[in-house]
Amino acid sequence: MASRLISILKIFGPRAARTADNPNSWATISLWRRFFQIKEEEEKEEQSMIEEIYQSIYPKEKLRPIESDNARQMRQEETKAAHRAATIPRAEIQHQAPAPQPTPVERQQNAMRQAREQQILQRPDLAVAINGNYTTLAQ
Repeated sequence: MASRLISILKIFGPRAARTADNPNSWATISLWRRFFQIKEEEEKEEQSMIEEIYQSIYPKEKLRPIESDNARQMRQEETKAAHRAATIPRAEIQHQAPAPQPTPVERQQNAMRQAREQQILQRPDLAVAINGNYTTLAQ
């Protein structure tokens, strides 16, 4: 009986539950590496399928109109025009666009403004009292 108890204890004892040693770390890493490679391949396949569908719906020119030949040519022309405008002297630019002629109303306003300036500068109004005293012209 005692021998049977000892044999049962050996079977169910703490040493009986011993498992194999930890697996090799290189083996664990290789398993995970393979797992991630498979995931990447699936993602790439899915992305390529989406791109194919998108390309079939929208042609390349509609995806990026700025890359079309027409847009590229227009950008080059605009750059050349801006460069030309930057190299032309300012005097030439002023001679190219004549000044607009004043309207009759503007001419009358200018004349009245000049007359008022002449009156203030050459014939000042001395009848204005300042602190109860009138001023005179300097001799």
